[in-house]
Amino acid sequence: MITHATKTRGSAVEQQKLKILIADDTITFRLLLKEMLRTLTYDISFFEASDGNDAVRLFNNEHPNIIILDLEMPKKTGLVAATEIRQTDRNVHIIVISGRINENVTAYLRGINITHVLSKPINPNSLRQIITSLVPQPAKKVNILIADDTKTMRDMLASLCVMKQLDISINTADDGEKALIEFRTVPFNMVFLDINMPKIDGITVLKTMKRLNSACKVIMITGDKTESTIRAAIDAGANGYVAKPFSLEQIQNSLRKLL
Repeated sequence: MITHATKTRGSAVEQQKLKILIADDTITFRLLLKEMLRTLTYDISFFEASDGNDAVRLFNNEHPNIIILDLEMPKKTGLVAATEIRQTDRNVHIIVISGRINENVTAYLRGINITHVLSKPINPNSLRQIITSLVPQPAKKVNILIADDTKTMRDMLASLCVMKQLDISINTADDGEKALIEFRTVPFNMVFLDINMPKIDGITVLKTMKRLNSACKVIMITGDKTESTIRAAIDAGANGYVAKPFSLEQIQNSLRKLL
């Protein structure tokens, strides 16, 4: 996702919210499972079912993200409950737990899109790893400054700065002076900086940026591919350069390598 802004304000990172249904007929085991999961860095709401009927009812009422389901339960077995849940929702994450797992049961579970099966006694690390793998990780927030005196070039670069795992906010500047004003205002992670800029040239801007925030990655944009120009940028602290005309692959490689 890309947003364009003139200023970016930091905000507290919120915990991801999870709703987990634990279906097991033993209260002590349900408590044990909750204790295993409390160390995870999520805001978890737990729902507990003591039999298969309760599990289906709570699923329909609460719409949990993840279900931890024992196969041996009264009133309605976990296998029947899982089948009914799957008829309603093909994609909800179900983790099956049991003291008696065999090949036929495993094959049936795979057939209804359940691949996570744990044998009792439960290994806490295994359970936590499965939960973590099922939760979508929040996109990394990245602030990018694009400094170029040509609007077409700024717009083109902004359109290329797209990666699924990044939540990108883009600021722009059309001369070196404005680039430094933006840089002093926003904590940028990366800057795409044209070497030939009005008011203050790109190399001078680069040196100032590196003095203000050495951790920020600065990629120089240039139509001049001569060794002396590239060497001057590297010596001034550039983390890389992209020659015009550039491609989607070049820009995204810069994002991957440096972020």
